[in-house]
Amino acid sequence: MRQRFPPLMCAAAVTTLLSMSATISVSGQTSGARTEAVSGTRSSTLRALAGTWKLVSWVRHTADGRVLPYEPVLGLLFYDQFGNMSVQIRADDPTNESRPPAASTGAQGSSERYVAYFGTYTVDENKRTVTHHIRGNRSQAAGRDAVRLFELQGNQLTLRAQDDRMTHALVWDRAR
Repeated sequence: MRQRFPPLMCAAAVTTLLSMSATISVSGQTSGARTEAVSGTRSSTLRALAGTWKLVSWVRHTADGRVLPYEPVLGLLFYDQFGNMSVQIRADDPTNESRPPAASTGAQGSSERYVAYFGTYTVDENKRTVTHHIRGNRSQAAGRDAVRLFELQGNQLTLRAQDDRMTHALVWDRAR
């Protein structure tokens, strides 16, 4: 007879396995994250980022000066102390600027966007960037790096990313 393990026990085992292979790079110096966590030499930025963050807003700034918010937004971002991360975001685009008109959904013609990926992360404190090293996601972006400028003020985290058409600013509050 097969022994069944509770789901929480299985999730803890997977998290432990993932964390064993993670590394964190701080200002260009790479060392085992587990060693940093045990020795207490981890940077204050890494300690401050670790945790769960809830998405408050996602606004796009175009080159011609327009400000285009996604409304409403719902999202969670996880950073752990071992260098693992995961993010899931659902957002509506009332401006319909995020997709061609044929791809729009919803009764008012708004376009829904869903972003989800996981992987590891590194921080460059000098450049004030956090890089998401994407291992898996909903599209074909696995294996690429997503660099984000970050601002951390108390329990609020702002991530900024540039694409070919606009700058994205995502504001997160620490989950309680």
